[in-house]
Amino acid sequence: MKSSFLILFVLIFSKTYSQINFQSDRDKIPIHPEISYQIDSICKNYDFQFRVWIDGPLLRLNKKRLFILTQIANKWTCNSYKFLYSRKNNSIVIKTDYNISNCDSVWNYFMQNHILDLPNMDSLRIKFENLQKNGSRFIIADGLTYTLEFVDKNKYKRLEYHCPIAYNKEYPAVLELSYISNII
Repeated sequence: MKSSFLILFVLIFSKTYSQINFQSDRDKIPIHPEISYQIDSICKNYDFQFRVWIDGPLLRLNKKRLFILTQIANKWTCNSYKFLYSRKNNSIVIKTDYNISNCDSVWNYFMQNHILDLPNMDSLRIKFENLQKNGSRFIIADGLTYTLEFVDKNKYKRLEYHCPIAYNKEYPAVLELSYISNII
């Protein structure tokens, strides 16, 4: 009896972590290579990596952040970085001291919010147009941009969202904006 529970548990566990499947973007390459080479966890041999880049406008260069969730041999690790810019336009990478001990729960939360199936911002803008009233448009000219990168050994996918939390408040009927806001 115990062995059957053990086998069932192993099967469930292996299925849960092997379900990281996403469609690759053929025409996109990873962003910010000048910063990425400074970060050890990006260069390591990993099975899957999820990266969230947070970029501010040009006037707020020190708002740039990076969150990395890495899977190696079915074990998750999380790292977070911030960037400081010098007067010579060089960036300095600083690893933050956030203590995220339960990274598999973070990934499970992302999966509950359909992380692998999210559309890009351009697809969502079509939905915005359908919800606009009296021809009025809601546009944010300044704010944070979130870039989600999905990377495994053979595939790469990138999604970019400009101020998704603000757009979620304006268009609550667009369910995908809620998922993106939850993930952020």
